[in-house]
Amino acid sequence: MSELGIIGIILLIHAILLLITSIYAIKNWRRINPSHFLWMLLIPFFGPLTGFALIRASSKTPPDLDWLNQKEDFEKFNFSSYLSPEETIPLEEALLINDPKKRRLLMMNILRSDPMKYLDLLLVARFNEDSETAHYATATIMEIQRLFQLESQRMQQELADDPQNPSKHRDYIDLLSRYCDSGLLEGQLLYRQQLVLKKALEKAPEISEDPSILRIKIRNCLALKEAEEAKRTAQSLIRLNPLDESSWLEAIRVCVEIHDQDGMQQLLMRLKQTPVDFTAAGRQHLLFYVENLE
Repeated sequence: MSELGIIGIILLIHAILLLITSIYAIKNWRRINPSHFLWMLLIPFFGPLTGFALIRASSKTPPDLDWLNQKEDFEKFNFSSYLSPEETIPLEEALLINDPKKRRLLMMNILRSDPMKYLDLLLVARFNEDSETAHYATATIMEIQRLFQLESQRMQQELADDPQNPSKHRDYIDLLSRYCDSGLLEGQLLYRQQLVLKKALEKAPEISEDPSILRIKIRNCLALKEAEEAKRTAQSLIRLNPLDESSWLEAIRVCVEIHDQDGMQQLLMRLKQTPVDFTAAGRQHLLFYVENLE
């Protein structure tokens, strides 16, 4: 047989395969991407076969894909049909189960109500060897981040409309603090968010004497390596509540974290002259901080 005849047979087979692939795509309601069709057309024999394999794969439903559907489907899903409350176990144990399908079911059943409660474990589950478990954990974390950002934008708008409202400042600072402490952010993203929190604290002078706000400011100053500002804020907390053990413990914690032995000694001397009624837990914390500074 001549070379021309061989080429003709190849082109005929190519055309037949191309036709079969097109008919299969139409019957299965699958649209062929024009760029993919061009490659199928230009590559004899292997082009149509590759296109057929891609179309056939796209028509299959990946296992447990329903766990990764849109948020609306997730909220409407009836988990009780899969697991009863008696069958639920802690998420820590769910991640150790060898059966991937059961592990996913348990995770979904546990996390459906309040994913924030299990955020630490979700951050670990991102690196689970089961791709579906890791995918679900990552998708949930991204959704939590999105909700944080949306809530932050909403509060910023409310503050712009009512900048003198202490309650709105307090809520906004609390949200930013929880976001920074959540573990969702790392590196430069976390640093930028801590700067945003710093600015929010500076813009809320009306609540500068609020103990909870002062504690947030102390943690943020320590995170930003602003040791002197952290010490000043801790002193403000003591002046505000001199008989509250938590005020002294916070100030002592600052000295421990910045390795300020002189400041610690001064605090302990002042503490001896102040009638603070420490609880048993408070005394244990105090002893822990003192031992860690030495």
